[in-house]
Amino acid sequence: MKFYDALQLDPAILKRKSAACGAKREKAYYWAAMAARSVLIVSFAIVFMALGVSLVLTAGQVFGVERFMWMGFACASLLSAYPYSGNTSVRFRQRLVGAAAGCGAFFLLYLATPEAFHPLMGPLGGLCLGFCTDYRYKTAMNCFGALMLGAGIYGLQGAVILRMVDTFLGVSFGLVFAALFHRLAAVRLLPQPEGE
Repeated sequence: MKFYDALQLDPAILKRKSAACGAKREKAYYWAAMAARSVLIVSFAIVFMALGVSLVLTAGQVFGVERFMWMGFACASLLSAYPYSGNTSVRFRQRLVGAAAGCGAFFLLYLATPEAFHPLMGPLGGLCLGFCTDYRYKTAMNCFGALMLGAGIYGLQGAVILRMVDTFLGVSFGLVFAALFHRLAAVRLLPQPEGE
């Protein structure tokens, strides 16, 4: 088997082949293929993330979007799931639902609590973030710190609207970028399934 063909195999198959062979040289060959495959996947993910986030931040700055780094965070969050899952639309929906829930919860708590409590809402969101296991809830709790800072600059309504708009723009850009990148690069580099 050529080394390129070994790189295309699933790591579980490579481990089985390594366990089944008797020669040390052949075992080392399969382990080297697994290591090289891992390095290539991580390198691909780094280039993919760096390119996507750089482009969204540049677009945000060029078009004069307020708090464009929120777009970058949303885009990076979406793109971080791509190397492990070719379907980014699930993460897209989760990010939007989480941001909407977080913005709504922050808005209601901000109005319902006394002003002396407002500076504690950011750290409270951070504390709650540590207890979250689901991505949607993490996104919602993450809004608290950002909105606490944004409310001081843009006012409560301005910060909430800006957070939602920036999140939507960031994940939309990430979704389009992932689809284009997948179509232009990943499909050409990955082998075709056996049935085609």
